[in-house]
Amino acid sequence: PSSVDAVSMTWLLCGLLLATAAAAPEQHCDASDPHCADTPSQDAATQSRQGRGESQSTTVNMVVFMTTAHDVVGEVRFNATVKTLAALSTAGIKAVVVDASPDVVREALSGMGAMVYAQTGHGKAAALRQAAQLASQIPGVDHNAWLCFQEPEKTTMVPQWHRTLSLVTPGTGVVVPRRQEPEFEHSYAIEQWHSENFGNRFLNTVVSAQRGQGTVLLPPGLDWFFGPLAFRAKHATHWTEYGGGGYDSQLVPIVLAAQAGVVVADVPVRYLADPEMKAQEQGSIAFVKKRFRQLTALVPVVAAALEDAGLS
Repeated sequence: PSSVDAVSMTWLLCGLLLATAAAAPEQHCDASDPHCADTPSQDAATQSRQGRGESQSTTVNMVVFMTTAHDVVGEVRFNATVKTLAALSTAGIKAVVVDASPDVVREALSGMGAMVYAQTGHGKAAALRQAAQLASQIPGVDHNAWLCFQEPEKTTMVPQWHRTLSLVTPGTGVVVPRRQEPEFEHSYAIEQWHSENFGNRFLNTVVSAQRGQGTVLLPPGLDWFFGPLAFRAKHATHWTEYGGGGYDSQLVPIVLAAQAGVVVADVPVRYLADPEMKAQEQGSIAFVKKRFRQLTALVPVVAAALEDAGLS
């Protein structure tokens, strides 16, 4: 619909969600169910393309890549980045960091076991493209290897990558982890929980509105606003060649990959956000404005990409 790219509509609907979230909660699996967080969600058409009951690899060839920009050593996000890099090193996972921090901060990060490079372009999107390209060039990374993007502050995602990627069938090309409750609501700043639930609902409604008009190519409940995602190295050009300028550089390539026939899956994860970040962000007008900017910047662009691609 033409209203999809209207910032005023985004603001109106965001307000409606904030007012009605308690009355219309997201449906979540029962945490007491041992299979609750162990089953990737893929639509029937996707699963039929892959075939059912295929064996899954017990080893995962992966590289985690991320972008960083810290003003000083010791601030909350710098400390979270250090914890993430330490966790990657302990897990034996190769990591690529493209950094736009001052030299003294980059030097501190370089001692954490990751491959740290100075950012050569301007902005988040340029950093992501550079990091994805560098990750794909690491010796031992073949065309089926997984390139895993995550924000540096998402430390507790690190131990979940191997399990997440081991769950999908061999024909899968893109994986989008999906946060589960109650961890999502309990560990995030409440404003972020509301805004990201709204963003996910908006985009998944765009997808569902087109169902029945074509082949089903996307899972029905993607966690678009989580951040972490993985794609096989052979599909990296969807990210390295996309010309976006911000957070859309993470999300629109998912749409482009699906449009090109790449199988997209989502896998539930029990992710807990850093409590120091929640303490810093909850009730902060600066972070509330940041979440609103993310909504108004991302929702129209990704929704338009979905509609242009005709994905459902």
